[in-house]
Amino acid sequence: MRGTPRAAHIATVASLTRWKQKLRGITFATGPGRIGLPNPVLIGRTLLVSTFSPGAIFALDASTGAIRWRTDLGSYGGPAVLDCGPIIVAKTSQEILCLDRRTGAVRWSYCPYGRENEHIYSMPIRCGKNVLVADRGGYVRGFDLESGAVRFSVNAGRDAQVNSTPAYDGRTAYYSSNAGDVFALDPKSGAERWRRGVPGANTRKLLVLGPLLAVATSSGVTFLRRSNGSVHAVWPGGGEVTSAVVTPHGLLVTCRDERSTRLVALKSGKVTSERDLGAPAIDSLRYAPATGLVYNSRIMGFVIRDAATGAPQWELTGVADMTADAEVTRSSIYLLDMRGTVRALDHPRKNRT
Repeated sequence: MRGTPRAAHIATVASLTRWKQKLRGITFATGPGRIGLPNPVLIGRTLLVSTFSPGAIFALDASTGAIRWRTDLGSYGGPAVLDCGPIIVAKTSQEILCLDRRTGAVRWSYCPYGRENEHIYSMPIRCGKNVLVADRGGYVRGFDLESGAVRFSVNAGRDAQVNSTPAYDGRTAYYSSNAGDVFALDPKSGAERWRRGVPGANTRKLLVLGPLLAVATSSGVTFLRRSNGSVHAVWPGGGEVTSAVVTPHGLLVTCRDERSTRLVALKSGKVTSERDLGAPAIDSLRYAPATGLVYNSRIMGFVIRDAATGAPQWELTGVADMTADAEVTRSSIYLLDMRGTVRALDHPRKNRT
């Protein structure tokens, strides 16, 4: 089934905005990649924002947008921060940092290769009392969340870059390397549980989909069984998968080739619907359980979609640049644009004009 990119309803960002806050001194708030994690992230009554260049973490009052604190990172910042209760974990292209959530003070940091060049593209992940991070040298390291002590360090990528954002199912951490290997690790020891080669390099987020692991690559999506890494299904894609998100209905992916970008809904590795989104572009998808909808950040656009089919429900106009992945509650959308403006929006409703 093919659909059209036309949205069912249109709303302007200006008409929905409750407050906005310009983050001073920020050249590029968002970086080249989107990984499906919200930026800003809402923790209690505080919004935590990670900016790309210069790299910094901001804490904003979620009700007013007032800046509570700012911590400069000294290098390119990551695409989001990791919520770990009273502390948060941030990253740069060279370093992992653990910050006090109330004050922004750095509790501990780890810089494995020094401050020259870029070494860490993968996003950290919390696994119980440990936080895991991978790097371009192929290493995955586990740290004690409270102290920063190194629990293990393994060359799980076998010298191939590990740039993907991992998945964690409560028992096992899953990574993939640029060489096309997907591997499952014990998050306490780093011991390898299984390894499987898949077609195409993967540098994006791996996704837990029931008993399966969805691996989006430059040549489609491979569905592996999480228990042993065996192949369940392969969707060839016909282009580069640029974003993927799990919903209660299956998987939604954006796939682009030289001519166009498509939004494809998959279930058990089979296409259930497909929509043409127009010219090739960068897209990012995020599913919000609070509303049951998918939020699609696009170049110069933002679309709210049905989670089952990807059908557009709302299009927000007046978006100056591509936004980071949105934070969403039942009544609000929080957006960070490329120029460093954070906005709190009322979530659009069908009776709005």
